[in-house]
Amino acid sequence: MITKPDRYLMFVYGTIKTGISQPNHYILKDQDNGEAELICGAESIDKWPLRIYGELWSVDINMRNKMDDFEAHPRFYRRMEIPVLTDDNTPVKAWAYFLIDYKPHLLDLDTYENYNTYGDHGLRYVEGCERHDPEGEVNKLIAEIKLTNVYRDTK
Repeated sequence: MITKPDRYLMFVYGTIKTGISQPNHYILKDQDNGEAELICGAESIDKWPLRIYGELWSVDINMRNKMDDFEAHPRFYRRMEIPVLTDDNTPVKAWAYFLIDYKPHLLDLDTYENYNTYGDHGLRYVEGCERHDPEGEVNKLIAEIKLTNVYRDTK
């Protein structure tokens, strides 16, 4: 698979991929964010802790930066280059976002190789503004991001 030098291969999964009403797919569809082109379906070669099924996208630097902002890279999710297999079993390297500093009990929860917001599991995606956060971790993260953005905008 040959990519243009000014493009990035991004492996997306979960709520940002295409599909019926995936709540965060608007990031990739909004041309104000940059350019994004769906290449094909793909799956992770390594397990994180399971194999992940998603999509391979070619994006420009503006879209990649928007995705970094959306995923709060590197403070919350971290963008990492990983090996993936395309639909035709071609191995390629692509960038993906992973939660690295997670609470260990999360590994005890049910996992879904191909998460869909409206899947049979009944676990609807919860928007950030709807989350109950007794420890205030989300609010602390949002405040940190806002402060970082203010600092960046003043440079």
